Amino acid sequence: MDPEIILSVVGLASLLLVMVGCWTLHRRLRTRATTGLIVSVVGLLAWLPLSQIVEYLVMRQVSLGRDSSAWNWILVVTDLFAPIVLLFGASLSFWLAVRSVEPRPRPNNSSKPTPLRGAA
Repeated sequence: MDPEIILSVVGLASLLLVMVGCWTLHRRLRTRATTGLIVSVVGLLAWLPLSQIVEYLVMRQVSLGRDSSAWNWILVVTDLFAPIVLLFGASLSFWLAVRSVEPRPRPNNSSKPTPLRGAA
């Protein structure tokens, strides 16, 4: 098998597992941050086929002899800036979702039954 196909399948499976984790986190917390996380991960998943379509359309326009400077900018934006923005949005919303989780109170592992509180 071609290593690129294996890498693509593993990458897609990993993104789908991340999506399942985001959905589970959202179902438990139900915050705006987890909603943003789901939207950003879905955007990353949707960007995979959309970027190929945009690249095909740009290359087609350039091969037809149209002015290539504007099409070059579109290609740079679709290949570089859009994935950066999507990845940053996913990272930021993940950080906000983790930050919204309240830490569990630590158990008091003291050997004393009750603290004295000045009643000595």
